Amino acid sequence: MNTETPVVGKGMKGIFVMLVACFALWGVLNNMTDNLVPAFQKIFTMDQSRAGLVQVAFYGAYAVLAIFASILIEEFSYRKGVLVGLGIYIIGALMYIPACMMQSFDLYFIARFVVASGCSLLETGCNPYVLSLGDEATAVRRLNFA
Repeated sequence: MNTETPVVGKGMKGIFVMLVACFALWGVLNNMTDNLVPAFQKIFTMDQSRAGLVQVAFYGAYAVLAIFASILIEEFSYRKGVLVGLGIYIIGALMYIPACMMQSFDLYFIARFVVASGCSLLETGCNPYVLSLGDEATAVRRLNFA
């Protein structure tokens, strides 16, 4: 007879898998940020300080929107916070298309801020959402896996 508590609650495995995918989304974006600085510097023939604005846009979005994200989640729910974060992430990602077509660093900068804003909302919502998907005794294991 197995009396071990499951890591993910009953009926929550699908949600858990989707949330783990969100963790992968912002992991890719975090990894890409530092690589964009020398790339933009070379492509747009600009100095290091102007190309470094990519990092300012990314981390600035986290600084500005984390508090808003917590208020949004408190008012509505983890699920709505995650959905709003995904929506903003998608809008920012789609903004890369005109930025690429126009070869505009300023549009890339704005798109980067919008994508990072979505990530900030995602990260603020996904962490406690993953914790709530089962027994409290296995919450840390769920978060570590995600």
